[in-house]
Amino acid sequence: MRREQKSCQEIYTEKWKHIVENEDGSLNRNQVMRELSDYSFLLSQIPSVYEEVSGHSISKPMTYGFEVIRKFRENFISFDLALDDLTAMCEDGKVSLEDIKEYFSKR
Repeated sequence: MRREQKSCQEIYTEKWKHIVENEDGSLNRNQVMRELSDYSFLLSQIPSVYEEVSGHSISKPMTYGFEVIRKFRENFISFDLALDDLTAMCEDGKVSLEDIKEYFSKR
């Protein structure tokens, strides 16, 4: 699942060169500043999102996305599915607090 290992030069050529260079190969300083501004914004926002969806266990922006998704799935409870399950458990007319605790401890 890890990204293939490319050199920074390969990444630059494939992703950034056509964005930040002028036709003559010189850097378009204004475009570089805009891209770095966007990148800075992302770096400032990602930690709070990662923390929230990972149950406050991940905050580093350079964490692989699959790790954040894995933590999210460990912590996520679908309220619709939980309601369906608990409704089915209630059909016999009696559900104890222990039954509910056991249900949620399996999630």
